[in-house]
Amino acid sequence: MKKLKFDFVLQLMFMTVLTLFMLQACVALNGEKMKTWSEMTPKEKVTMSYGTYNSQFASYMTETGWMMNINGKWEKITTPVLSEEQKNMLRKKKAILVKMWPMIKIYDSMTLGKAPYSAKTEADLYNLIEDIAGLVPG
Repeated sequence: MKKLKFDFVLQLMFMTVLTLFMLQACVALNGEKMKTWSEMTPKEKVTMSYGTYNSQFASYMTETGWMMNINGKWEKITTPVLSEEQKNMLRKKKAILVKMWPMIKIYDSMTLGKAPYSAKTEADLYNLIEDIAGLVPG
């Protein structure tokens, strides 16, 4: 039974990566290139930040043996056997995600006019996105 659950986790990870590639392909087929950070509007930056966070959070949860059930709750389904290198990568990812969530909320408040604009906050958010992107293989 555990083997079946672990295989399911691998399939979920594969589907996550495949979905990201398909999204990028759709943009390419649409004839538009993806905008760089400096070309995006503040709202586009917020949207991209939330999307990056959500996909990386789901990836982290899946890689650590959790699966979202039909009610939207995370359930522990397996304890994956990970190498020390994989464990270190997941620790780094978790540390970035912990810093990233409040930073996105602050930046979102800035774009809505609820907080004063801060170039440092925007730069910090960009750096966290770059850091987490550096952990993704390939």
